Amino acid sequence: MSSQDIIENMARWVSSFSEDTSKNICSLYDEQASLWATLSPIKRDSASLIKDYFNQIFKYSNRHVEITDSNIRLFGDVAICNGQYTFSWFNEDVKVITAARFSFVYINKEGSWLIIEHHSSSIPLVT
Repeated sequence: MSSQDIIENMARWVSSFSEDTSKNICSLYDEQASLWATLSPIKRDSASLIKDYFNQIFKYSNRHVEITDSNIRLFGDVAICNGQYTFSWFNEDVKVITAARFSFVYINKEGSWLIIEHHSSSIPLVT
């Protein structure tokens, strides 16, 4: 396996974020995945809780995410990708932009890389 596999998986995650339904983005997560999401006060540690989170986010229109920095490390059947991304969407005609940092941990199951851990948090403003 190579870093290119993870780059392609991250690209699928980014493109799925802008789709009409959460089906494709949720399919990128392993059934035992855990998600600490940017806009969630609770850990999403089941497929149904992850789906519920994305269904809430997908109510916003014109969603977009752009990865601005990333680093990939491979450890056999485990890969870690961390970095920064910027989310944007519209909420009641107001554009919302959130810069966040992320960590994705992938596990290779039978030749497919699936997200097993995903942590995302807003980047704090330092004053």
